[in-house]
Amino acid sequence: MCTVLFIFILKLIIIVCIMFIAIFGGDFVITYVMDRMRKKAEEDLEDKIKKLKKEHKEISNDTKKQDYLKEKILNREDELEDCKPTDCEKKMATYIGILERTMYIGVWLVDFPAFIGAWLVVKIVGKWPNRNSGRIDRFLIGTGLSVSIAVFSAFIIKEYIAPKMLDNILDLLF
Repeated sequence: MCTVLFIFILKLIIIVCIMFIAIFGGDFVITYVMDRMRKKAEEDLEDKIKKLKKEHKEISNDTKKQDYLKEKILNREDELEDCKPTDCEKKMATYIGILERTMYIGVWLVDFPAFIGAWLVVKIVGKWPNRNSGRIDRFLIGTGLSVSIAVFSAFIIKEYIAPKMLDNILDLLF
C-alpha cells in the first residue's frame, strides 16, 4: 500500500513538473521564436525603406515617380510600425498563452481535443477583422507552437507517465 501511494505521489509530481515546463517554459520558447521572427521582419522592412529612400533621392526630374516612391516609403514605414507590438500586447499574449497551454493540456488529458479546434476557430475569427498579414502570420505561428507544446506534453503524460492514473481519478470524481 505504501509503495502504491509513493508511486502515485511520484507520478503526480512528474505530471506537475511536465505541465509547469510546458506552460511556463513554452512561453520562453515561443517568445524567443516570435522575437526572432519579428526582428527579421523589421530588418527586412528597414532595408526596403532604405532602398526606396535612396531611389527617391536619385530621382530628381520625375515628380510622378517621386510621389509614388514617397507613398511607398510611407506605407513601408506604417508596416514597420505595425510590426512592433506594445508592452501591453506582449504581456497579454504571454498571459493568454499560459492560459491556453493549461487548457490544451487539460482537454487533451480528459479526451476532449475537439475543444482545441473550437477555441482556435474563436481565436482566429476574433483576429480576422484587423488582419495585418505579417501580424496574423506571427499570431498563427505562435498559436501553433503553443498548441504543439501543450499537446506533446499531454501526450507524454497520458501515454507514458500515467496512462491509467487519470482514468482512475476521473472514475473517483464522477
